[in-house]
Amino acid sequence: MPVAIRRALIAATAVCIALFGLMVPTASADKWIPWRNCAEGDICVYNGPDGTGEVCTWDGNDANWRTSTGSGSHRWICKWTQTWEPAPEHGRKVKSIWNRGTTAGGPADVRFYFGENYTNYYACAAKGFKGNTGPDAGVFLLSHSWVSSC
Repeated sequence: MPVAIRRALIAATAVCIALFGLMVPTASADKWIPWRNCAEGDICVYNGPDGTGEVCTWDGNDANWRTSTGSGSHRWICKWTQTWEPAPEHGRKVKSIWNRGTTAGGPADVRFYFGENYTNYYACAAKGFKGNTGPDAGVFLLSHSWVSSC
């Protein structure tokens, strides 16, 4: 094969690889970008460490993440808490939290609960908290409430 043709094929292959590499990322890849999709004023929980994985966000209280009985301008059913793995009674674990609450709209700290309807208190995330739920593999949480102070 002549050198000119070989060089053209190598160049064309390099261009195809470069273009293909730009087209491959998908929405599912986005869930591994740390600390994304958390608007100012929201409390955000992630099912991966360090703000990775799937995220659920709220700007108000929610007594049941599985049915979204909460308040606020946006209420979400946190679908991954409904996933029946690894424990049928709880769904997936919360592994990281980011509290982007602001005092302008009211309370800025957030209390988390293991149970629905604000039962079985777990911990409080002060305004600005951004971190993992602990050294273990996360915690099963099902409700939260905004409070004036932890």
